[in-house]
Amino acid sequence: TLNTGAAGYTGIVAGETLTIGAATGAFNSKDVVTANTVNISGIALADGTGLASNYNLTNTTASTAANITAKDITAVTGITVNNKTYDGNTAATLNTGAAGFSGALGGDILNVATATGNYTDKNAGTGKTVNITGLSLGGVDAANYNLTGTTASTTADIAARPITITTNPGQTKLAGSADPIPFTFVVGGLGLVGGDTLTGTLDRLSGEAPGNYAINQGSLDAGSNYAITYIGNPFSILVPSNISPSNNAGLGNLMLAINERPLQNLTILNLSATGAGSTVDTGNVTEACATSPEQTPNNPNTSVMFNFGIKLPKGVQSDCI
Repeated sequence: TLNTGAAGYTGIVAGETLTIGAATGAFNSKDVVTANTVNISGIALADGTGLASNYNLTNTTASTAANITAKDITAVTGITVNNKTYDGNTAATLNTGAAGFSGALGGDILNVATATGNYTDKNAGTGKTVNITGLSLGGVDAANYNLTGTTASTTADIAARPITITTNPGQTKLAGSADPIPFTFVVGGLGLVGGDTLTGTLDRLSGEAPGNYAINQGSLDAGSNYAITYIGNPFSILVPSNISPSNNAGLGNLMLAINERPLQNLTILNLSATGAGSTVDTGNVTEACATSPEQTPNNPNTSVMFNFGIKLPKGVQSDCI
């Protein structure tokens, strides 16, 4: 854009005035430059004062200098964020390939050179705000622009972190003793983030008869930042080892023999008049059979053992045939 109002003319007669009727100016380049050369061509005198026809312009070109300053870009748009799984920090991974630049001229090549994204907090959730800071321009034409807004925002999700809790196998106790609390377990999957802890404890199905009992997740929890998959293993109540084949009817192997069903579902049928099954240490089979319970109903959960004259421990249900 030329300003010709103060143009001077070499060779004009004193007291006369001339004006520029036409002229075109062009910088040497389109880029930001201080004192950039401007080439002026196509200069023609105007005839508005009636004097132009008195002169012949022998040189229709000229040159000068001017500055090209950076154009403002007021905002960067179109930055997206990858959803992530909870990892205990707020860092966000940005996708800047489709970024747009408010104020950029068509055809110029620009991109995002630097940018940092952070969620407003580290916790799992959907549609969470991500603040983008430290924006700077890159690309062939970056030097021609001044980025006035170096921040932006968008949204993305933080998914709950998947973990597994698996109870340790082989947890047992002897009948009549206290449970070995707390029940133990291992954490798998992606595992806990450093500094995070589990709260609560595992529990089990109630019961004290020898047999297997499911260990449940109970109150064990990792909070809303975790998605737990629970894998249980049974807890076993065992017959004390002092009940062995050498005494009291060989009940050391009893749980194996009845496939670990509870003892209260076991009926022992005494097949000999030797006092087997007596609840008192009298050796009198008459007393044992006189007080025996009624015949056990047909029940698939009931176990029957045949006793050929071996004395049973006190309290074990028996019957006589």
